[in-house]
Order: sequence, then C-alpha cells, then structure tokens
Amino acid sequence: MKSVLITGTSKGFGYALLEEFLNEGWIVFALARNVSLFSKLSEQYKNTCVSIEADVTNENVSKLIDEIIKSRTDHLDLLINNAGNAELCFGIDNVTPMDLENHFKVHVSGVFRVIKTCLPFLIKSIEPIIVNVSSRKGSINKINSGAYRILLPYQIAKAAQNMLTVGLNQELKDTNIKVYAIQPGNLKTDVAPIDADTEPHVAAETFYQWITSENKLSTQNFYDLMNNTSLDW
Repeated sequence: MKSVLITGTSKGFGYALLEEFLNEGWIVFALARNVSLFSKLSEQYKNTCVSIEADVTNENVSKLIDEIIKSRTDHLDLLINNAGNAELCFGIDNVTPMDLENHFKVHVSGVFRVIKTCLPFLIKSIEPIIVNVSSRKGSINKINSGAYRILLPYQIAKAAQNMLTVGLNQELKDTNIKVYAIQPGNLKTDVAPIDADTEPHVAAETFYQWITSENKLSTQNFYDLMNNTSLDW
C-alpha cells in the first residue's frame, strides 16, 4: 500500500489532499496542529488515516513523525509539505522582523525539518517524491516585474522555500528522490487571492492525477499545477 505524509491537513488544500489520498486507498500520515478538524475522516478511514498532532515549527515534531511512521511502515512514498501561514502585512511600516521569522519558521525551517526526518523512509521507496507547495508569489522574476502587490513576509519565505527545493534537488540528484515545487492554483481558501478561481478539492484531484502519472515536468521547473505550465523561479 502506498504511503504519504501531508502537513497542514486541517483545512483548505491540505484537507482536500487528505481526503483525495484516503479515497484512493493510500496510508496517509496527516500532520496538523489540530487533528480534531478532520476527525470524521479519521473515523471513516480508521485503518489508513494516521493523525499526527504537531507543529512543524517545533523541534519535537521530528521525533513524533519518526515514531509514528515506524509504527505503521518502514518506508514513505510521498511527502507533501503543505503547511503554511500568510499574514497580511502590507507595506514595510507594517512588517516587523518577527513577521519574517514567523513565516520563515513555517515555510523554510519547518519544511526542512520535516524533509530531514522523512528522508530515511523516503529513500526506501522505489520512486520517492517530495512536493513543496509553494506560490506564484514566491517567484523573484514575477515580483521584480511588479506583477503582484508586495507582501514581504510571505513572498520572502516562499522564495526561500523555492531555493530549498532547488538545493535539495542538487544534493539528492544521486539518489532516487525527486523534489518538486508547485503552485497549486488560485485556490478559494481562507487566505484566497482576489483572482481565486479553483476549489481546493478540484486542485487536489488534479494534483493526484499529476503525481501518479508518468508525465510530470522536470524537477528543474517551478510547476503551475492547474495551468500545467512552468513558472519563473
């Protein structure tokens, strides 16, 4: 049976991914700060939905992930780093160094922490994949062109996360692990952009079809899921 660990599964895209992978028969390690928000799914799929109540910014999450995965399997086929935050701090006068640190802890340090913990399990899979859920607003070229309103904490964190993705691909190129950065679409979530046009469950279905297909783009690309195109890094 295929296995996946998904972070940030309590709502939005993460919840939709959780539901999609459970429906498809995967063992899902569902990590969230509040697992009660998907308690109905946990009850419905009690044999395959494995809750991990934790925060990716907490160092203790590593030990918890390791222990819980080991209790169910010796490998992991897919890791989806979806957990995120996006505080609306527009304008430099409204941004503090702490705002930057809070976003970095989730989108960069937290992602790195989860990846490092999961590597020993991923390496045992035949075709292991890591997917970092990024954002078009993490594209340096797009921001430099003036395409989006400046939201410094979020944009800086996502740009740094993209660099983490690129760096990991170079470091892991001699292994069988592939690392992707994706923009999941302009999703209708709690922090939806003005041009949001896609329901999370639709993006989750598209994601599943993409990740299980043979036609994935190169890991050299920053991938726009719904438009099936590459974005500028």
